[in-house]
Amino acid sequence: MEMYYPPFAGAVEAGVGSAMCSYNKINQIWSCENSDTLSVGLKGYLNFSGWVMSDWGATHSTSINQGLDQEMPSADFMGQTLTEMVVNGTILMGTVDESVLRVLSPMFQMGLFDVVNPFNLSCTVTSPAHNALARSFAAQAHVLLKNDKNVLPLPLQPTEVYKIALLGGPARIDTIVAGGGSGSVFPSHIVSPYEGVCAKLGLPPPAPLNYSCDLERVWKNTFLDAASSQSLPSNSLEQCCAQCGTYPTCHYFSFDGSTCYLRRDNSSATFRTGIVTGRCNKVVPPPQWLCNSAKVCVAVDDGNDFSRAATLAREANVAVVFEAAMSGEGHDRSTLAFDPAQDALVAQLAIALNQTGIPIVVAMANPGAMLTPWREDVAAVLSGWMPGQEYGHGLADVLFGQVNPSARLPVTFPNTDNEQRMSRLQYPGVNLQSNYTEKLLFGYRWYDANAVTPAFAFGHGLSYTTFSYAELVISRPNLQPHGQLAPLVIITANVTNSGVWAGCEVAQLYLQFPYSAGEPPLQLKGFVKTAQLVPGASVLVNFPLLPRDLSVWDENLHIWVQQTGTFVAFVGASSADFRLSGSFSL
Repeated sequence: MEMYYPPFAGAVEAGVGSAMCSYNKINQIWSCENSDTLSVGLKGYLNFSGWVMSDWGATHSTSINQGLDQEMPSADFMGQTLTEMVVNGTILMGTVDESVLRVLSPMFQMGLFDVVNPFNLSCTVTSPAHNALARSFAAQAHVLLKNDKNVLPLPLQPTEVYKIALLGGPARIDTIVAGGGSGSVFPSHIVSPYEGVCAKLGLPPPAPLNYSCDLERVWKNTFLDAASSQSLPSNSLEQCCAQCGTYPTCHYFSFDGSTCYLRRDNSSATFRTGIVTGRCNKVVPPPQWLCNSAKVCVAVDDGNDFSRAATLAREANVAVVFEAAMSGEGHDRSTLAFDPAQDALVAQLAIALNQTGIPIVVAMANPGAMLTPWREDVAAVLSGWMPGQEYGHGLADVLFGQVNPSARLPVTFPNTDNEQRMSRLQYPGVNLQSNYTEKLLFGYRWYDANAVTPAFAFGHGLSYTTFSYAELVISRPNLQPHGQLAPLVIITANVTNSGVWAGCEVAQLYLQFPYSAGEPPLQLKGFVKTAQLVPGASVLVNFPLLPRDLSVWDENLHIWVQQTGTFVAFVGASSADFRLSGSFSL
């Protein structure tokens, strides 16, 4: 792949902050010493005003002249070596000054030097306002993938008399809200779906779970990496075990005599003398129905005993079954499937409840695209992604209609693992080389090109209301073109809330290029999320198409070439749900 950035009138302001160069090579040059991508592309073409740091250990030389500003995590090349290169004139002091300015400016802009930071756990930004924002994010990020209103009309009504069974470990015992690795955090609290539903129904908070450790079965001299652990002072092994309850997703602990390290998983275990490592166990109470004054009841069960879970589900009017998966740096998922036991719980409950008329809602916490083999057998499916510490409150807001889901899928949910038949030549590569043979035919573009219907299409997402589209207009503005910033074509459409709930729609524009361009069948060129529309209200959505939107990269000329011929525009609710279409020629 060759990189070239043509002159651009009015460069894009990419903002401040940090960017990270990666481990791989680009055109046989290490990413962290590639001036084409760092200096010319990022800092020049995109006018990025922040700083570039290396991924941990990805630095191969003192590459400050090529655009690298900070080496992480050590100073193998930007310590004494950098000093010597400045002294001998290989690197100008002005170049160092520019890198320092790039690092410090965002820190001053964000106010990091305005207050004294004691650098301990008391430096929490958690406040009621932050919690409310986290709750709003958790609710708004939910994608309603399926909602069979003939079986179960979501949202649930908290004033109706019925029983809600919450089933599966993620409902309370093993609530997953974030991924692992360097991007993980230790939240001050985690609201489980059970807690969120109880709060929504006006029920008192559930009693805290008890914790136990099997102190007869521990691993001596094995230590769980402290960098990915929650560490707490501890005087004894018994106290360390009891502290598992302070970390909501703790499953393992390590104790070194003075500090207790709590972990979600047992990865990164290393040998260290004098360490004791073991498993934390949450004591699961038997399911019990809790009811509010309106006779709306809720009960929870971890689903490990299928007979008990099925009995609870048969007592309910609706069963919400929870599935969750996670991934993190250093331990990517080997499959897009959930844990087999979780899928089996959904499938078996669907069979058990098939003749009862009791609908099933599946609520997922998922780090990306997932396999959903049970989707045809359940009434509704919600994808919550990695919802954060306020997951339970956010989910309850969606389940009971306080928030009308309007998020859309940013990826395609396939029918099977590796449905696009990626080979090892493409990823992870052979002999340290990956071949980009799929080019643009990936994701929804591959499904369109191969006429394959996915489980859930890119851009898909339902609402508690419905929306209609009308009055597609394609116009050519009477404006003097100014570089790449002025639109050549403007496409508008009218979106109306045709249902009975207030809600937001995400209108999407897909473009079919002239056949001579050799592009994929359809490409997303814009989307607009409307403001909340009350039933019957309409809004005009606009999709301006800039010259770059109508261009194709020429590998020989190394420039973007605007295409000529007939384009077809499709406007709708997803890559598989077009409502309007029209054509224009250039």
